[in-house]
Amino acid sequence: MIEEKNLRKAAGSSFSALKNRLKELQLTYSPGLRSKFVLLWLFLVLSTGLWFTWQCERITHTVMLRDLQHRGLCIARNVASRGADPFLSSNHQELQQIINDTVANNEDLLYLFIQDPQGRVIVSSQPEQQLPADLLLRPLTPGDNYQTINHANTEIIHDFAVPISSDNAATIRLGIAETNLRHALSRIRRALISTLLAALIVGGLITAFFTNKLLGPLRRLTAAAHTIREGDFSARVPIQSFDEMGELAAAFNLMAEKLSTYKLENIENRAELDRIEKLRVQLVQHLITAQEEERKRIARELHDETSQSLTALKLGLKAMEQTTSPAGIQELSRELRQMLGATLDEITAISRNLRPSVLDDMGLQAALARLIEESSHRIGKKIIYKHEGLVDKRFPAYIETAVYRIVQEAVTNSLKYAQAENIFVSVSYQQNQLKAIVADDGIGFDPAAVLDGNIPQKGFGLFGMQERATLIDGTLQIDAATGQGTTITVTVPNVQEAGA
Repeated sequence: MIEEKNLRKAAGSSFSALKNRLKELQLTYSPGLRSKFVLLWLFLVLSTGLWFTWQCERITHTVMLRDLQHRGLCIARNVASRGADPFLSSNHQELQQIINDTVANNEDLLYLFIQDPQGRVIVSSQPEQQLPADLLLRPLTPGDNYQTINHANTEIIHDFAVPISSDNAATIRLGIAETNLRHALSRIRRALISTLLAALIVGGLITAFFTNKLLGPLRRLTAAAHTIREGDFSARVPIQSFDEMGELAAAFNLMAEKLSTYKLENIENRAELDRIEKLRVQLVQHLITAQEEERKRIARELHDETSQSLTALKLGLKAMEQTTSPAGIQELSRELRQMLGATLDEITAISRNLRPSVLDDMGLQAALARLIEESSHRIGKKIIYKHEGLVDKRFPAYIETAVYRIVQEAVTNSLKYAQAENIFVSVSYQQNQLKAIVADDGIGFDPAAVLDGNIPQKGFGLFGMQERATLIDGTLQIDAATGQGTTITVTVPNVQEAGA
């Protein structure tokens, strides 16, 4: 039982493997479109030709058979009319001559004889013993003047009977074999088959020719598609007609053109991404360095100024403890208050540089106004500042911080690098759009050269502004040229007021 189960399992596995192999062979040896078109043409012509040949042969056989029957009756009636007088006068010699002449003039007559009502042969075209035995055993009456006989099961004989006189005293019997009819049908069949074969050959060649012309554009399309698949998008297909193949070639060329454009855009985007990534890495390195430098600066300021001021306060308090004169205590108290006020100013300045408290307390407009005021006071030049729609407006903290830092960086660049005589700052909020513009009349620069990332330690401020604008779903536009000043515009759409 186990062996039978294993045999069935093995047979099933073999059958599955054979089936899969047949599928592989079918896919491997699948004929092409050209072969399919030719085979389809051959099948249609062959099936139609064979049906037409069979129909022609059938109709021709029917017509020829009807003609044979008509001719047999005509011959028999002709012999009967010519032999009526000799028969009545018992002139057997003349009857024999009539029969011999008729047989000589009709080569397909197998026999011709005159038979009395008792079945005896009176006159015959051949000896009675040579007549088919089954013929003599199957007499025909004049009213039943036609029959077919299968002689020796190999030949069909058409037997005719016509009375030689009105009293039916004797009957003319003649037989015509189908040999000539079959030979004629055979010749017609050969002619039809030859014509069919010629039509198959000529039609096959014509089909192959036009199929080759039809498939030529498809082959070119296939070759071009393979070329594009390899990554070469310059492949194009020549348009040689204005039919469906021409439309297909035009559509393919348009697709290839689009792919080529997309490839170029992809290369440009990749280069841009590489540039941005390079700048990002440098920016991170710069930020880390800047953070450490800022920590060093704060530590130095705390050590050099705040720490010394606090030390001085400590020493002053100690001196106050040792002073007994009220006037001396009062003088030391006044000096310590001045020293404490200076220390508080130093701490406030350090805190303001780290994070302007006015930005958190009073909003973007007030923070920018203080930034512009302090920057103008520091350089001794007036910076023009205009704002619109910002009074009593508060925005999400991350948006206010980003816009403030962008304006701060732009103003710092104008002061430090642009050598500008005039600086203009404008901030507006209209229709839920926050826009800030910083313009100067300085020496300008080439943005592409600065932002390409190839010059170390350069362009970090601009790239940082771009990053901040991107983080708040805004855009940063830099309009600058060497010797023509600089205008930086940051636009943030869809900005809702805080708490709205």
